[in-house]
Amino acid sequence: MNAREQLGKRILFLRKQQGMTQNDLAFKSGLGREYISTVECGKRNISIDAIEKISFALELPLKDLFDFEESGKTSV
Repeated sequence: MNAREQLGKRILFLRKQQGMTQNDLAFKSGLGREYISTVECGKRNISIDAIEKISFALELPLKDLFDFEESGKTSV
């Protein structure tokens, strides 16, 4: 799995952990729902600006988005 796919999986995990839908995350981050979907599927090469918006919307420090091991500990 490449870094883009790992980050997408991590965002999906964190979003679901918070009980948010893709629409919720899209609204809170100012990004489109389809954009969020392609990020979570690992199909989009996401910018640092978009990563920052998602981090803010999830109310998490940026570094927490990159803790890929934590996502593997709990099933989504």
